[in-house]
Amino acid sequence: MAAILNGVRRRTIKAEIVPIYEHDINGNTMGSIEGSVDVRCSLVEVDSLRSFLGARGFTTGFFFPEKIVVQDYLNSKHPRYAPKLAAAVYAWLATDGESATSRKSPKQALTKWLREHASEFGLTDEEGKPNETGIEEAAKVANWQRSGGAPKTPGG
Repeated sequence: MAAILNGVRRRTIKAEIVPIYEHDINGNTMGSIEGSVDVRCSLVEVDSLRSFLGARGFTTGFFFPEKIVVQDYLNSKHPRYAPKLAAAVYAWLATDGESATSRKSPKQALTKWLREHASEFGLTDEEGKPNETGIEEAAKVANWQRSGGAPKTPGG
């Protein structure tokens, strides 16, 4: 915080500085304190702050969010976007972990997720009901347990 405040004071970080004001005992403003910065009211330019932090080796955290790269096949604006393929991929990703497949086969977990998110991928009919054929097809694509059968119970 002190380094950022010094950067603002030295103008190495662009900011709209609001000074701290002196007040008399009645609460009347008497004037600003020279060289002061009211950190609660001043505004810092984010790009300038990023540059300042980056120059000092800080490149992760709140001001440096990880860029999310969306593959072309998951981008609904791509000319070759296939909603059923995207649904299968997102269902596969969503069912990663024991809690998603607990006491369910992978196909059951995938089908459940696809039904819950059918409208997001156009897997619904005119009435908004899930299209069971499309959901089955997407679940088959995403299913990693091709042999089928009942889910294994713990210890059994």
